[in-house]
Amino acid sequence: MLSRCFKGSRMLLILGILWLTLWGFHLANASNIPPALHHDEAFNALDAFHLPEMGWPVFFPGNFGREPLLIYIISAFMRLIGPNMWAIRLPVAIIWGLTAPALFWLICELFPGQENSDWLKTTPLLLLLTSAWYAIISHFAVRANLFVLLETIFFATLWRSWRLNSIKWGIVSGLSWGLSFYTYLTNRFLPLVLLPLFIWVWFRRRIELKARWRLILTVVVTAAIVMAPLLIYFARHPAFFFLRASQITLIGGKDQMEVSLAQNVRSVSGMFFFSGDNNPRHNLPGRPAFTLWVFPLFATAFIGSFIERQGLYGFLWLWFTVMLLPTLLTGEAPNFLRASGAIPPLMVLMGSGANWLIKGGKRLGKAKLASAIIVLILLAEGLNGLWAFYRWIHCPDVFYAFDEGLTKVAQYILANPPTNDIVYVSPRDLSHPTLRFFLETSGVDHKVRSFDARNVLVVSPDEDARYVIITYEDFRFELMAPWLWPEGGYKTGEILFDRAGNTYAKVFHVPARTRLRQPLWTKQVRWQDHIVLVGADPISCCDYRPGDIIYLELWWMAEQVPPAHSWTIFTHLLDSQGRFIVGDDGEPGKGSYPTTRWQAGELIITEYQLFIPKDAPPGEYAIEIGLYDWQTGKRLPLADQPGDAVLLGKVYVH
Repeated sequence: MLSRCFKGSRMLLILGILWLTLWGFHLANASNIPPALHHDEAFNALDAFHLPEMGWPVFFPGNFGREPLLIYIISAFMRLIGPNMWAIRLPVAIIWGLTAPALFWLICELFPGQENSDWLKTTPLLLLLTSAWYAIISHFAVRANLFVLLETIFFATLWRSWRLNSIKWGIVSGLSWGLSFYTYLTNRFLPLVLLPLFIWVWFRRRIELKARWRLILTVVVTAAIVMAPLLIYFARHPAFFFLRASQITLIGGKDQMEVSLAQNVRSVSGMFFFSGDNNPRHNLPGRPAFTLWVFPLFATAFIGSFIERQGLYGFLWLWFTVMLLPTLLTGEAPNFLRASGAIPPLMVLMGSGANWLIKGGKRLGKAKLASAIIVLILLAEGLNGLWAFYRWIHCPDVFYAFDEGLTKVAQYILANPPTNDIVYVSPRDLSHPTLRFFLETSGVDHKVRSFDARNVLVVSPDEDARYVIITYEDFRFELMAPWLWPEGGYKTGEILFDRAGNTYAKVFHVPARTRLRQPLWTKQVRWQDHIVLVGADPISCCDYRPGDIIYLELWWMAEQVPPAHSWTIFTHLLDSQGRFIVGDDGEPGKGSYPTTRWQAGELIITEYQLFIPKDAPPGEYAIEIGLYDWQTGKRLPLADQPGDAVLLGKVYVH
């Protein structure tokens, strides 16, 4: 039957050449389109890198929960070609190429025989191959296009097994359905397609159903066996089953639900021809999935399905509609990634629309005109799709959507590794998956540290240091540098730019023993756990008025070894009787440089703000500080004197 599908079609030969050409392009450019790792794919890549030591889990609960199949595939590619962007992206590029023959197979199974126009076969393939929608979501390592491939194979094998009443093909169908359960969240909507299909067959083709009950049982049992490990996991951890589902379900009261659903119906209905996904990670922002060139095919498919009223077309529209539910029920509609399961049935329906146009042209004696119209439609849509993908590749918004800046930061560090100096990154934490993947897999992470300079400053006075400051987010370090090094000595080095030519990050070089400013209040106070306060700097000290803010910089060191525990610092304003007036508590740098990260030889300058009450009476006030465990409230004792807090100095309110 498949051989008859290929027979006598020059168009298929042309499409085959186009398919191989585009597939080669996607494979060759998998690692550099786009030239960065997004947070989600970096998360997948890290899990793939550590997969053997993780015990081969059937579910990854991190990052709101993820099914494992793509991560397993990426891990295998990493073992073959190393932990790099090529290994991460190559699997989804391969999957993109395999989807076209899978779709062709599906069409051949749905429409067997010679009576159908070649346009029924070629239209879906051409639309898929030139679709910017499917090409974009196949250019970063997330699980959606793996589901698209497996759902296409599942329905192709399901139709084949039904037509042939073949247990062998029933097993293949069950395997593909079961494997799809390990891909992407939208696989959980497949029963909403299968149950109505089964009910329809029960009422309309009961004799065939009775003759195939072993086949149906084979498909279901095979799928259940394949799904069993993950189903058992969800039975034991039900919260994880709903972990990511909570992201795509509208939450709210009845009125809010009705308004949201109405808005989403309009958004999702318009995503195909009027206004699409605005997220540059999924789409050229705002571009619909198709241009109006192919609207006649869609409209003809709808009208033709209504006129013929065949169960096959009802199945296709049901499949298409159900696969839109993940974006219809989301708060970010339309979302092309979550709607990706609708791609195969939509492409087939477009082919049906082309087929009906040809049939109508033949009845009117205008077959050549109908063919010319379809050629014009597909040529215009194909060129538009390829042009949209090209524009997306060069879209400035993709820089920030795909963490291209963080990738540049990581690549700069790898190209200039810290050998005789220390590298500090601000304000992004090194735990960010994009940074962590590059640094961890390269092994160049032991002398790279991060903090948020908007809330804390870290200096290593006796060592050369480089500060990679993402100035797009952190404006404060550049302003504080003259305050911290009042005599200069630091210099600006490399500058990293975004796609629009704007500065994204700057590198500041600070030689060892560059002269630092000294705190206004010099102290030497030791706490247990190797923590030392060396001074304090109340900005604009020390006369205030009610309603003013005391900006307090605390200068800390770790003595000999890093502290073993993460401590919270408290700062209290006390009146002349020692009574608490106001305070500001927090981990150093608002958690960006906890005490467990402090290294011997570093100075850590933390900032706290004390808001003097507007009704504070005039007089003398004192500032008290200390440390405690936020989980228990227990304070850290001083090391060489009784107590657990220290008075820094006095301020005056007039």
